Amino acid sequence: MRDSFDVIVVGKGMMGAAAARHLALAGTKVLLIGPDEPTDRKSHSGVFASHYDQGRISRRLDTDPVWANLAARSMERYDEIAEKGGIDFFHKAGALLAGSDDYVARVAQTGNETGVAFQSLSPDELAQQFPCFTFPDGTSGLFEPGGGYVNPRSLVEAQTQAAGVAGATVIRKEVAKITEAADHVLVQAADGATYRADKAIVAAGAFANTLLPKEIALNINPRTVLFFELDPSETARLTNMPSMIHEPDNDGNGPYLLPPIQYPDGKTYLKIGGDHSERYLQGSDEITNWFQKDGTENGLDYLVATLMGLMPGLRPVAISTAPCVTTLTAEGYPVITSQSDRIIALTAGNGAAAKSSDEIGRLGAVLAMNGNLESEPYPDVFGTPKSD
Repeated sequence: MRDSFDVIVVGKGMMGAAAARHLALAGTKVLLIGPDEPTDRKSHSGVFASHYDQGRISRRLDTDPVWANLAARSMERYDEIAEKGGIDFFHKAGALLAGSDDYVARVAQTGNETGVAFQSLSPDELAQQFPCFTFPDGTSGLFEPGGGYVNPRSLVEAQTQAAGVAGATVIRKEVAKITEAADHVLVQAADGATYRADKAIVAAGAFANTLLPKEIALNINPRTVLFFELDPSETARLTNMPSMIHEPDNDGNGPYLLPPIQYPDGKTYLKIGGDHSERYLQGSDEITNWFQKDGTENGLDYLVATLMGLMPGLRPVAISTAPCVTTLTAEGYPVITSQSDRIIALTAGNGAAAKSSDEIGRLGAVLAMNGNLESEPYPDVFGTPKSD
Protein backbone atom coordinates (compact mmCIF):
# COMPACT_ATOMS: atom_id res chain seq x y z
CA MET A 1 0.00 0.00 0.00
CA ARG A 2 1.31 3.43 -0.93
CA ASP A 3 0.70 6.79 0.77
CA SER A 4 -2.86 7.79 1.58
CA PHE A 5 -4.42 10.92 0.04
CA ASP A 6 -7.44 13.10 0.63
CA VAL A 7 -8.47 12.83 -3.03
CA ILE A 8 -7.20 10.79 -5.96
CA VAL A 9 -8.02 12.21 -9.40
CA VAL A 10 -8.11 9.40 -11.94
CA GLY A 11 -7.49 10.67 -15.45
CA LYS A 12 -4.70 13.09 -16.37
CA GLY A 13 -6.63 14.86 -19.08
CA MET A 14 -7.95 18.39 -19.34
CA MET A 15 -10.65 18.07 -16.67
CA GLY A 16 -8.68 15.82 -14.33
CA ALA A 17 -5.51 17.89 -14.35
CA ALA A 18 -7.58 21.01 -13.70
CA ALA A 19 -9.37 19.36 -10.77
CA ALA A 20 -6.04 18.28 -9.27
CA ARG A 21 -4.63 21.82 -9.55
CA HIS A 22 -7.62 23.35 -7.79
CA LEU A 23 -7.58 20.70 -5.06
CA ALA A 24 -3.87 21.28 -4.45
CA LEU A 25 -4.35 25.05 -4.33
CA ALA A 26 -6.99 24.52 -1.65
CA GLY A 27 -4.50 22.58 0.49
CA THR A 28 -5.91 19.13 -0.25
CA LYS A 29 -3.48 16.20 -0.33
CA VAL A 30 -4.16 15.05 -3.87
CA LEU A 31 -2.82 12.41 -6.25
CA LEU A 32 -3.28 12.90 -9.99
CA ILE A 33 -2.88 9.60 -11.81
CA GLY A 34 -3.17 8.85 -15.51
CA PRO A 35 -0.99 7.79 -18.44
CA ASP A 36 0.87 10.01 -20.88
CA GLU A 37 0.02 10.02 -24.56
CA PRO A 38 0.99 6.72 -26.23
CA THR A 39 4.02 6.88 -28.49
CA ASP A 40 2.32 4.76 -31.18
CA ARG A 41 -1.41 5.26 -31.40
CA LYS A 42 -2.08 2.39 -33.79
CA SER A 43 -0.43 -0.28 -31.65
CA HIS A 44 -1.50 1.06 -28.25
CA SER A 45 -3.98 -1.26 -26.53
CA GLY A 46 -4.70 0.80 -23.42
CA VAL A 47 -6.86 3.85 -22.81
CA PHE A 48 -6.81 7.05 -24.85
CA ALA A 49 -7.50 10.65 -23.85
CA SER A 50 -9.09 13.52 -25.73
CA HIS A 51 -6.19 15.98 -25.67
CA TYR A 52 -3.79 14.44 -28.18
CA ASP A 53 -3.98 17.43 -30.51
CA GLN A 54 -2.52 20.90 -31.06
CA GLY A 55 -5.63 23.01 -31.54
CA ARG A 56 -9.10 23.39 -30.02
CA ILE A 57 -11.22 26.51 -30.45
CA SER A 58 -11.32 28.82 -27.43
CA ARG A 59 -14.14 31.37 -27.26
CA ARG A 60 -16.63 32.82 -24.82
CA LEU A 61 -19.34 33.32 -27.43
CA ASP A 62 -21.99 30.60 -27.33
CA THR A 63 -25.71 30.09 -27.73
CA ASP A 64 -25.85 28.60 -24.22
CA PRO A 65 -25.08 30.85 -21.20
CA VAL A 66 -23.88 27.87 -19.15
CA TRP A 67 -21.19 27.04 -21.69
CA ALA A 68 -20.43 30.74 -22.14
CA ASN A 69 -19.79 31.12 -18.42
CA LEU A 70 -17.77 27.89 -18.17
CA ALA A 71 -15.53 29.20 -20.96
CA ALA A 72 -15.26 32.75 -19.61
CA ARG A 73 -14.24 31.63 -16.14
CA SER A 74 -11.68 29.20 -17.55
CA MET A 75 -10.19 31.74 -19.94
CA GLU A 76 -9.79 34.25 -17.11
CA ARG A 77 -7.33 31.81 -15.55
CA TYR A 78 -5.31 30.93 -18.68
CA ASP A 79 -2.46 33.32 -17.78
CA GLU A 80 -2.28 31.99 -14.22
CA ILE A 81 -2.15 28.38 -15.42
CA ALA A 82 0.55 29.17 -18.00
CA GLU A 83 2.64 31.08 -15.46
CA LYS A 84 2.43 28.45 -12.72
CA GLY A 85 2.84 25.56 -15.15
CA GLY A 86 5.63 27.21 -17.13
CA ILE A 87 3.99 26.36 -20.48
CA ASP A 88 2.13 28.62 -22.91
CA PHE A 89 -0.93 26.99 -24.45
CA PHE A 90 -3.32 29.75 -25.58
CA HIS A 91 -3.06 31.51 -28.95
CA LYS A 92 -5.18 34.64 -29.37
CA ALA A 93 -6.03 34.23 -33.04
CA GLY A 94 -9.60 35.47 -32.56
CA ALA A 95 -12.75 33.39 -32.94
CA LEU A 96 -15.30 33.84 -35.72
CA LEU A 97 -18.83 32.40 -35.48
CA ALA A 98 -20.81 32.64 -38.72
CA GLY A 99 -24.11 31.22 -39.89
CA SER A 100 -27.83 31.74 -40.15
CA ASP A 101 -29.46 34.93 -38.90
CA ASP A 102 -31.16 33.01 -36.09
CA TYR A 103 -27.91 31.40 -34.95
CA VAL A 104 -26.00 34.67 -35.00
CA ALA A 105 -28.81 36.44 -33.13
CA ARG A 106 -28.87 33.79 -30.38
CA VAL A 107 -25.10 33.95 -29.96
CA ALA A 108 -25.19 37.74 -29.84
CA GLN A 109 -27.93 37.69 -27.21
CA THR A 110 -25.95 35.32 -24.98
CA GLY A 111 -22.79 37.33 -25.59
CA ASN A 112 -24.50 40.52 -24.48
CA GLU A 113 -26.00 38.82 -21.42
CA THR A 114 -22.64 37.41 -20.34
CA GLY A 115 -20.57 40.51 -21.14
CA VAL A 116 -18.45 39.16 -23.99
CA ALA A 117 -16.63 41.68 -26.19
CA PHE A 118 -17.39 40.96 -29.85
CA GLN A 119 -17.97 42.58 -33.24
CA SER A 120 -21.14 42.04 -35.27
CA LEU A 121 -20.41 41.60 -38.99
CA SER A 122 -22.88 41.98 -41.84
CA PRO A 123 -22.42 39.71 -44.88
CA ASP A 124 -20.40 42.43 -46.64
CA GLU A 125 -18.29 43.14 -43.56
CA LEU A 126 -17.70 39.44 -43.04
CA ALA A 127 -16.44 39.01 -46.61
CA GLN A 128 -14.25 42.10 -46.35
CA GLN A 129 -12.67 41.30 -42.98
CA PHE A 130 -12.13 37.59 -43.63
CA PRO A 131 -11.50 37.09 -47.36
CA CYS A 132 -9.96 33.65 -46.72
CA PHE A 133 -13.51 32.29 -46.27
CA THR A 134 -16.32 31.94 -48.79
CA PHE A 135 -19.70 31.73 -47.08
CA PRO A 136 -23.16 31.24 -48.61
CA ASP A 137 -24.89 34.48 -49.61
CA GLY A 138 -26.45 36.32 -46.71
CA THR A 139 -24.21 34.81 -44.03
CA SER A 140 -23.44 37.17 -41.16
CA GLY A 141 -21.11 36.63 -38.25
CA LEU A 142 -19.69 37.59 -34.87
CA PHE A 143 -15.98 38.01 -34.17
CA GLU A 144 -14.50 37.67 -30.69
CA PRO A 145 -11.00 39.24 -30.71
CA GLY A 146 -10.13 37.67 -27.36
CA GLY A 147 -10.81 34.16 -28.62
CA GLY A 148 -8.51 31.83 -30.52
CA TYR A 149 -7.38 28.32 -29.69
CA VAL A 150 -5.70 26.29 -26.99
CA ASN A 151 -3.09 23.61 -27.54
CA PRO A 152 -4.71 20.82 -25.48
CA ARG A 153 -1.49 18.84 -25.13
CA SER A 154 0.24 21.90 -23.69
CA LEU A 155 -2.78 22.82 -21.57
CA VAL A 156 -2.77 19.42 -19.87
CA GLU A 157 0.95 19.57 -19.20
CA ALA A 158 0.69 23.13 -17.87
CA GLN A 159 -2.14 22.08 -15.53
CA THR A 160 -0.18 19.01 -14.45
CA GLN A 161 2.98 21.01 -13.73
CA ALA A 162 0.98 23.71 -11.92
CA ALA A 163 -0.73 21.05 -9.81
CA GLY A 164 2.67 19.68 -8.87
CA VAL A 165 3.93 23.15 -7.95
CA ALA A 166 0.87 23.54 -5.69
CA GLY A 167 1.70 20.27 -3.93
CA ALA A 168 -0.06 17.53 -5.88
CA THR A 169 1.58 14.16 -6.43
CA VAL A 170 1.56 13.14 -10.10
CA ILE A 171 1.87 9.52 -11.24
CA ARG A 172 1.85 8.79 -14.95
CA LYS A 173 0.18 5.38 -14.94
CA GLU A 174 -2.99 3.84 -16.26
CA VAL A 175 -5.62 2.86 -13.67
CA ALA A 176 -7.17 -0.60 -13.79
CA LYS A 177 -9.65 -0.60 -10.92
CA ILE A 178 -11.29 1.50 -8.22
CA THR A 179 -12.68 -0.16 -5.09
CA GLU A 180 -14.86 1.64 -2.57
CA ALA A 181 -14.90 0.67 1.11
CA ALA A 182 -16.76 2.12 4.09
CA ASP A 183 -14.05 4.63 5.01
CA HIS A 184 -11.81 4.88 1.91
CA VAL A 185 -11.30 4.13 -1.77
CA LEU A 186 -8.50 2.10 -3.31
CA VAL A 187 -7.16 2.93 -6.75
CA GLN A 188 -5.20 0.14 -8.40
CA ALA A 189 -2.84 1.00 -11.23
CA ALA A 190 -2.34 -1.30 -14.22
CA ASP A 191 1.05 -2.35 -12.81
CA GLY A 192 -0.60 -3.51 -9.57
CA ALA A 193 0.39 -0.58 -7.34
CA THR A 194 -2.45 0.50 -5.05
CA TYR A 195 -3.22 3.96 -3.67
CA ARG A 196 -5.66 4.89 -0.91
CA ALA A 197 -7.74 8.05 -0.45
CA ASP A 198 -10.82 9.40 1.24
CA LYS A 199 -12.37 10.18 -2.15
CA ALA A 200 -11.76 9.63 -5.85
CA ILE A 201 -12.68 11.80 -8.83
CA VAL A 202 -13.03 9.73 -11.99
CA ALA A 203 -12.14 11.98 -14.92
CA ALA A 204 -11.55 9.23 -17.46
CA GLY A 205 -13.37 10.66 -20.46
CA ALA A 206 -14.90 8.13 -22.82
CA PHE A 207 -13.53 5.33 -20.60
CA ALA A 208 -15.24 6.58 -17.41
CA ASN A 209 -17.78 3.75 -17.26
CA THR A 210 -15.00 1.16 -17.04
CA LEU A 211 -14.09 2.55 -13.59
CA LEU A 212 -17.27 4.03 -12.13
CA PRO A 213 -19.46 1.91 -9.80
CA LYS A 214 -22.62 3.14 -11.55
CA GLU A 215 -22.80 3.37 -15.31
CA ILE A 216 -23.48 6.84 -16.67
CA ALA A 217 -25.67 7.31 -19.72
CA LEU A 218 -22.97 8.40 -22.18
CA ASN A 219 -23.05 8.36 -25.97
CA ILE A 220 -19.54 7.85 -27.33
CA ASN A 221 -19.68 9.23 -30.86
CA PRO A 222 -16.78 8.38 -33.22
CA ARG A 223 -15.81 11.24 -35.52
CA THR A 224 -13.21 11.98 -38.15
CA VAL A 225 -11.03 15.08 -38.28
CA LEU A 226 -9.20 16.23 -41.39
CA PHE A 227 -5.75 17.80 -41.70
CA PHE A 228 -4.62 19.81 -44.72
CA GLU A 229 -0.82 20.06 -44.73
CA LEU A 230 0.28 23.53 -45.87
CA ASP A 231 3.52 24.76 -47.38
CA PRO A 232 5.19 27.96 -46.10
CA SER A 233 3.52 30.19 -48.70
CA GLU A 234 0.01 28.96 -47.83
CA THR A 235 0.81 29.25 -44.14
CA ALA A 236 1.93 32.85 -44.64
CA ARG A 237 -1.17 33.67 -46.70
CA LEU A 238 -3.38 32.51 -43.82
CA THR A 239 -1.44 34.28 -41.06
CA ASN A 240 -4.49 36.24 -39.92
CA MET A 241 -6.99 33.38 -40.12
CA PRO A 242 -9.06 33.04 -36.93
CA SER A 243 -10.59 29.94 -35.41
CA MET A 244 -13.99 29.56 -37.03
CA ILE A 245 -17.36 27.85 -36.50
CA HIS A 246 -19.94 27.78 -39.28
CA GLU A 247 -23.58 27.03 -38.43
CA PRO A 248 -25.59 27.39 -41.64
CA ASP A 249 -28.50 25.20 -40.50
CA ASN A 250 -28.72 26.32 -36.88
CA ASP A 251 -28.60 22.72 -35.64
CA GLY A 252 -25.29 22.75 -33.79
CA ASN A 253 -23.73 20.37 -36.31
CA GLY A 254 -21.76 22.82 -38.41
CA PRO A 255 -18.05 22.46 -39.16
CA TYR A 256 -15.23 24.11 -37.24
CA LEU A 257 -11.82 25.18 -38.54
CA LEU A 258 -8.51 25.89 -36.83
CA PRO A 259 -5.91 28.22 -38.38
CA PRO A 260 -2.55 26.82 -39.52
CA ILE A 261 -0.80 25.16 -36.57
CA GLN A 262 2.55 23.41 -36.39
CA TYR A 263 2.30 19.82 -35.12
CA PRO A 264 4.94 17.64 -33.41
CA ASP A 265 6.08 16.24 -36.78
CA GLY A 266 7.28 19.73 -37.70
CA LYS A 267 4.62 20.19 -40.39
CA THR A 268 1.90 22.83 -40.47
CA TYR A 269 -1.72 21.77 -40.79
CA LEU A 270 -5.12 23.40 -41.11
CA LYS A 271 -7.65 21.28 -39.25
CA ILE A 272 -11.38 20.86 -39.87
CA GLY A 273 -13.87 18.79 -37.93
CA GLY A 274 -17.60 18.42 -37.74
CA ASP A 275 -18.56 15.16 -39.42
CA HIS A 276 -21.40 13.45 -37.55
CA SER A 277 -21.72 9.69 -37.68
CA GLU A 278 -24.98 8.10 -36.57
CA ARG A 279 -23.36 5.32 -34.58
CA TYR A 280 -21.98 5.07 -31.05
CA LEU A 281 -19.17 3.03 -29.58
CA GLN A 282 -19.96 0.40 -26.96
CA GLY A 283 -17.34 -0.55 -24.37
CA SER A 284 -13.65 0.12 -24.00
CA ASP A 285 -12.59 -2.33 -26.73
CA GLU A 286 -14.62 -0.52 -29.38
CA ILE A 287 -13.31 2.86 -28.23
CA THR A 288 -9.71 1.66 -28.29
CA ASN A 289 -10.18 0.08 -31.71
CA TRP A 290 -11.57 3.34 -33.09
CA PHE A 291 -8.61 5.35 -31.76
CA GLN A 292 -6.24 2.97 -33.53
CA LYS A 293 -7.81 3.81 -36.90
CA ASP A 294 -7.64 6.91 -39.12
CA GLY A 295 -11.31 7.83 -39.25
CA THR A 296 -13.62 6.92 -42.13
CA GLU A 297 -13.74 7.47 -45.87
CA ASN A 298 -17.17 9.06 -45.53
CA GLY A 299 -15.79 11.49 -42.99
CA LEU A 300 -12.87 12.28 -45.26
CA ASP A 301 -15.11 12.97 -48.27
CA TYR A 302 -17.52 15.14 -46.29
CA LEU A 303 -14.80 17.24 -44.66
CA VAL A 304 -12.83 17.76 -47.89
CA ALA A 305 -15.97 18.95 -49.67
CA THR A 306 -16.92 21.19 -46.74
CA LEU A 307 -13.47 22.73 -46.41
CA MET A 308 -13.09 23.37 -50.12
CA GLY A 309 -16.53 24.98 -50.13
CA LEU A 310 -15.50 27.36 -47.34
CA MET A 311 -11.94 27.93 -48.57
CA PRO A 312 -11.92 27.21 -52.33
CA GLY A 313 -8.49 28.77 -52.81
CA LEU A 314 -6.79 26.39 -50.40
CA ARG A 315 -3.87 24.43 -51.85
CA PRO A 316 -2.78 21.58 -49.55
CA VAL A 317 0.49 19.68 -49.86
CA ALA A 318 -1.17 16.54 -48.51
CA ILE A 319 -4.40 15.45 -46.82
CA SER A 320 -4.74 13.13 -43.83
CA THR A 321 -7.36 12.13 -41.27
CA ALA A 322 -7.41 11.12 -37.62
CA PRO A 323 -9.94 9.64 -35.19
CA CYS A 324 -11.79 11.61 -32.56
CA VAL A 325 -14.52 10.74 -30.09
CA THR A 326 -17.12 13.07 -28.60
CA THR A 327 -18.54 11.99 -25.26
CA LEU A 328 -22.14 13.19 -25.15
CA THR A 329 -24.89 13.42 -22.55
CA ALA A 330 -28.60 13.90 -23.12
CA GLU A 331 -28.44 17.19 -21.19
CA GLY A 332 -25.61 18.54 -23.35
CA TYR A 333 -23.49 19.38 -20.30
CA PRO A 334 -20.56 17.68 -18.56
CA VAL A 335 -21.23 15.14 -15.81
CA ILE A 336 -20.11 16.59 -12.47
CA THR A 337 -21.83 14.44 -9.88
CA SER A 338 -21.32 12.32 -6.76
CA GLN A 339 -22.07 8.65 -7.27
CA SER A 340 -21.52 7.97 -3.59
CA ASP A 341 -19.98 9.64 -0.57
CA ARG A 342 -16.55 8.80 -1.94
CA ILE A 343 -16.66 8.63 -5.75
CA ILE A 344 -17.29 11.56 -8.07
CA ALA A 345 -17.81 11.37 -11.83
CA LEU A 346 -16.25 14.16 -13.89
CA THR A 347 -16.59 13.54 -17.62
CA ALA A 348 -18.42 14.19 -20.90
CA GLY A 349 -17.15 17.25 -22.71
CA ASN A 350 -19.93 17.18 -25.32
CA GLY A 351 -17.47 18.42 -27.94
CA ALA A 352 -17.05 21.80 -26.26
CA ALA A 353 -15.03 21.32 -23.09
CA ALA A 354 -11.39 21.95 -24.01
CA LYS A 355 -11.69 25.73 -23.65
CA SER A 356 -13.78 25.33 -20.48
CA SER A 357 -11.92 22.49 -18.81
CA ASP A 358 -10.39 24.53 -16.00
CA GLU A 359 -13.79 25.64 -14.70
CA ILE A 360 -15.23 22.14 -15.13
CA GLY A 361 -12.28 20.73 -13.18
CA ARG A 362 -12.71 23.37 -10.50
CA LEU A 363 -16.33 22.33 -10.04
CA GLY A 364 -15.23 18.72 -9.64
CA ALA A 365 -12.75 19.83 -6.98
CA VAL A 366 -15.42 21.85 -5.16
CA LEU A 367 -17.76 18.85 -5.18
CA ALA A 368 -15.03 16.65 -3.70
CA MET A 369 -14.24 19.16 -0.96
CA ASN A 370 -17.74 20.41 -0.09
CA GLY A 371 -19.95 17.49 -1.02
CA ASN A 372 -22.21 19.74 -3.10
CA LEU A 373 -22.21 22.59 -5.61
CA GLU A 374 -24.86 24.71 -3.91
CA SER A 375 -22.53 27.73 -3.71
CA GLU A 376 -21.75 27.63 -7.44
CA PRO A 377 -23.56 29.78 -10.06
CA TYR A 378 -24.88 26.85 -12.11
CA PRO A 379 -28.29 26.07 -10.58
CA ASP A 380 -30.06 22.91 -11.71
CA VAL A 381 -27.23 21.94 -14.07
CA PHE A 382 -24.48 20.13 -12.13
CA GLY A 383 -24.38 17.94 -9.07
CA THR A 384 -27.47 15.81 -9.69
CA PRO A 385 -26.70 12.08 -10.16
CA LYS A 386 -26.91 10.99 -13.77
CA SER A 387 -26.96 7.19 -14.05
CA ASP A 388 -28.98 4.42 -15.64
